[in-house]
Amino acid sequence: MKLNRKRAALFGVAMSAVMVLGAGGFAQAAEQEKFDPLAAVQDRALLAAVSQAPNEQRPAQGDLREVVPSEQTPVAAVAISPISETTAVYDTVADASVISEASYGIVTGTGAENTSASFVVIRDASAPTSHDFAIGDPGTTLAVAEDGSVIVTDAHGQAINYLMAPWARDANNVELATHYTVADNVVTQHVDTTGAVFPVVADPTTGCGTGWCSVYFDHAETKAIAAGGPTGAGALTAGCALLNPVVGAGCAIVGGAIAAVALGADANGNCVGIVGYGFPGTPYGGWNPFIENQGSSHCP
Repeated sequence: MKLNRKRAALFGVAMSAVMVLGAGGFAQAAEQEKFDPLAAVQDRALLAAVSQAPNEQRPAQGDLREVVPSEQTPVAAVAISPISETTAVYDTVADASVISEASYGIVTGTGAENTSASFVVIRDASAPTSHDFAIGDPGTTLAVAEDGSVIVTDAHGQAINYLMAPWARDANNVELATHYTVADNVVTQHVDTTGAVFPVVADPTTGCGTGWCSVYFDHAETKAIAAGGPTGAGALTAGCALLNPVVGAGCAIVGGAIAAVALGADANGNCVGIVGYGFPGTPYGGWNPFIENQGSSHCP
């Protein structure tokens, strides 16, 4: 009789374990079903409001400070197209297309900067560590710049846009190592997810719309520009170098005005940026500093 009780007790423990494991399995299955790359991108406010036009000129704070004659080339929006065997599903509410795989997803649309953007949402460590995107058309060529950004050149050899330096962040907003490689008109983003908390989100995002381009400086660069000196001048020169191929030179020679905007941005924990203007058929370029509020993808 005692032996039977022991067996009953052991049976009860075993059944409890099965139930716990079963509940865990059901929970895991439910979690698997919850994976939604579009929701992950929307939660991070990475897409532009649907009411905005895809190439609407970015509103810049303050007056246009300078208009500088330059060897102006046309500035054009370019499409970013994920290379995938999975057919994208277009979401009319979010105005974005979504590719959903078992271990990752890709959301493509208009980014918060109002330029072309595609966001990889990496679900877990089983996902690929690199993702390919076609930029523009087959006549487009790409070149990686020193800061990791990519200059986009059309079939006539004119720089018309650029991809901002890549970023990747995990679920805790921790920066992860990432970089681009290029071949013809295809850019590949490589992401190191070692030690990451999933899901991880990464881009590419273009820096130009039609007739304008933006450059963003992080907190440290904003502080350096506000303080002046060699470090600030170096950050500004690097930013202007991205604008120069597509909207003409000029922003670096009026760094004092940019420093004033950077000073106000830094005082409030924000970042500074520069928007450059260059329109097809005109021989002029212009620029304007703006404040990027803290909490955006460029001023985390």
